[in-house]
Amino acid sequence: MKLKACYIIGKADALGCITHAIGGTSDHIHIVASIPPKLAISEYVSQIKGSSSHHLNHQPNLPLSKFGWQRGYGVFSLDKKQLPPVVEYVRNQKEHHKQGTTIPVLERYSDYDDAPSKYDTI
Repeated sequence: MKLKACYIIGKADALGCITHAIGGTSDHIHIVASIPPKLAISEYVSQIKGSSSHHLNHQPNLPLSKFGWQRGYGVFSLDKKQLPPVVEYVRNQKEHHKQGTTIPVLERYSDYDDAPSKYDTI
């Protein structure tokens, strides 16, 4: 997770974004970021997912084999008052999952979020 987080922060910086927090578990992450209006959210997500998976898949000594992101993603807009508690929540993702104190709407997942199947082109 640390390698991925450092890489994501660097890529976000290059895009002119501010990364407030990154947290997650073995199968997903949450990112709290400020994205400038000139950058579409979909472009931010595409750049972060694409470049980080390429980076991870080209590391010589990592045990990962063919890392890939799920197809979907979720986005929430926050105001300044909401930022501190959300940052705290994201930084403590592993603990929330251990203790069962996750916020369900932030953890929602469906099969649609998986990689495309061979039937998606029909």
